[in-house]
Amino acid sequence: MTHEIVSEIRRMVLDGKDDLAIALKVYADHNIEMPLLQVSLIRRNRTWKDVPWPLNPGEEMPRRQLDDLDFDDKADIRRRLASGEAGETVAAEYGVTKDTIGRLMHKQMVQWTWMTAESVAKANA
Repeated sequence: MTHEIVSEIRRMVLDGKDDLAIALKVYADHNIEMPLLQVSLIRRNRTWKDVPWPLNPGEEMPRRQLDDLDFDDKADIRRRLASGEAGETVAAEYGVTKDTIGRLMHKQMVQWTWMTAESVAKANA
């Protein structure tokens, strides 16, 4: 895979195409092995980080929402924050805002508190 192909994939991602459509086009045009995996990794910025996203002047990278993150992304974010990594760094890498990271951590605390309260209620019953 080349920088040009990665830029082409990123442009299609920014244009709103889904991973399967991008993978089929990339496979047809360039015969790339495991195109769906490659597209998924490039979309999530897990590989080819040295290739910039192809933005037009004045255009900003679209921000993802909490529901756009899959289970593995959320687990990785929680692990990295727990190890002391800065929230701004993690947020930028996943294409979300600091507020989204904060909501993720708050949601985890609420779930943990609810589970703890439920466990206490069961123990006292």
